[in-house]
Amino acid sequence: MLVRPDQPLDYAGNADFAYQHASGEWLSHFGDDDQLLPSRFRLLDSIISQMDAEMIVGSRLRYFWPSFLDSHLANSLDPAAFNDIVLTASGPEMARRMINSANVRHTASVVVHRDLIQRVRKLLGGRWMPDRLGEYVSYRVAAGLTNTVAFVNRPLCIIGRHNKSIGTSMHHAQSSGENYGVDLIRDIGARHSGTGYDFVGQQPFSFEAALLSASALQKIIGDCPIDFINWQGRVRADLAAQVTRGVVSEEEAKAIRLRGDAFLSAEIAKQKIFELPTGLPVACEPTWGWRTRLPGFNLTVGSISDVATWFGTVFEMRQGRQLKFESPDQTAVQWIDA
Repeated sequence: MLVRPDQPLDYAGNADFAYQHASGEWLSHFGDDDQLLPSRFRLLDSIISQMDAEMIVGSRLRYFWPSFLDSHLANSLDPAAFNDIVLTASGPEMARRMINSANVRHTASVVVHRDLIQRVRKLLGGRWMPDRLGEYVSYRVAAGLTNTVAFVNRPLCIIGRHNKSIGTSMHHAQSSGENYGVDLIRDIGARHSGTGYDFVGQQPFSFEAALLSASALQKIIGDCPIDFINWQGRVRADLAAQVTRGVVSEEEAKAIRLRGDAFLSAEIAKQKIFELPTGLPVACEPTWGWRTRLPGFNLTVGSISDVATWFGTVFEMRQGRQLKFESPDQTAVQWIDA
C-alpha cells in the first residue's frame, strides 16, 4: 500500500506518518538510500521465536554510494565484524546507557513490536517519532518501556550513505542534500532546546534528544541521569570539527561555545566528575566479517543492491549458524558508543 501525506513533512514527521499507516506485528523503517538484506526476515524470525523481547537491535553494515561526495569513501564498506551471539539486556538499563550515548542505531537496524510503539506514543503525546528528533528519542524511550532488548551482532540491513542523507549533510557538507530536498534547519533545527549549543551538528542534536528521553522516562523508570560533562565534551569536539571543515568560523564557534558552556554551567557544577555508563553491547568472541574498509571494486560491486547480493552469498554459511542467547553478565562484552 502506498500512502502520501497531504503536505511535505520533515524527516521525523514523515516517518511518524508512515508508522501510523503501517500494519503488522513488528515495524521498522528505512530510507531510499538503504537496502534490506535477504537474511533479515529469517534472522528476525529466529530471534522472535526463541525469546520474549519487544525491541531487536542489529549491528551496523554501512555502504557509501558510488556518487558519494568524498571520493575516497565512494563505493566502499565500513569495517564490520559479526558473531553468533544475541545479547539480551534489561530495557531500563539500556535506556539509561543509550541516553548518555553519542548516537543510537537507526532506521532498519532496529525492529520494534507494535505494542511497544503504542506505549511510546502514549508517553510522548501521540507521536512515535517526535518532531525533528525522530528515533533519537523513540528508540531510547522504547528501551525504557520494555523489559528486554535483544542485540544481535549480525546486520539486519545495509545503511546507505548518499549525498542526500541527513548524516552526510551533518558530517560532510550541509549543502550536499539540497538538490534532493534535504534542509537541515527544517529537519533537525539549529537551536537545540536545553543544550545551549545553537549549531547544526550531530552531537547537540543527539544531546537534545537525550534530554527529552530522560525527562519522558523519569516518571516511568525513575531517574535517568544525564552526563553533562561528557555531553559538553562531545558537543565541543563536534563544533571544532565544524570549524576544521569550514562550516563555522572560529569567531562563530567561540560565541556558540561560550553560550552553551554558560547555559550548562549550573548542571556541570552539580555533577561529580565521572562518566555514566554508555553504549550498546557487543559480545567479545572470535568474529567474522572484515577489519578494514572494503573498496567496492575489489568485490566487483557497484551498487548497494550488489552489496546485498555479495554479502548474502559470501556469508551464507556464517549466517546459517545457530544463534546463542546470552546476557551481558554471562559473556565478555564491549560497550560500543556509536
